[in-house]
Amino acid sequence: MRRQYWSTLLALALAAGPSMAVTEDHGLLGCPEHAPSLHLAVIFLQGMDMAPTVVPCPKRVDDVRLERLYFEGVGDNPEEEVVAALFVRSTGEILVDAEMNFEDPVDLSYFVHELVHMRQMEATSTAVCVGVLEAEAYAIQAVFLRDQGFPREGLLFDLMGQLQAGCASRY
Repeated sequence: MRRQYWSTLLALALAAGPSMAVTEDHGLLGCPEHAPSLHLAVIFLQGMDMAPTVVPCPKRVDDVRLERLYFEGVGDNPEEEVVAALFVRSTGEILVDAEMNFEDPVDLSYFVHELVHMRQMEATSTAVCVGVLEAEAYAIQAVFLRDQGFPREGLLFDLMGQLQAGCASRY
């Protein structure tokens, strides 16, 4: 992701969020079609103590809508960028590309990544910058991929997290 988009991403991520009901089972809310695959993601995150309190069913949207949420008003060419998934704190939704296949561990890893962001927003502590949040989400996504037998893809997401982990200088 290019640096000039961080302000847009940060605004989306930190927008006021809805109150969420607390559940002990981290149950999926209304996802019968993909429940087995999505449950795998939740179980993985529970093992890392990173599952959010409430796990919503991801909402499929076309990639044009995802691009508009990410890039509208930035003034660059959004056709060059690809957005697979997005956690919208203000609505508590996880939006995913309409073509996402949750049976594919790589596609499912994007859901894992966004669930980490949900969990991060539940935390009472604050991050120094959005890069710290992204680095953690990418690192956990990479562990998930390695756990599912995709070490090469895991390495790529580890590298992506390291690239985004830096915070902008304060001076």
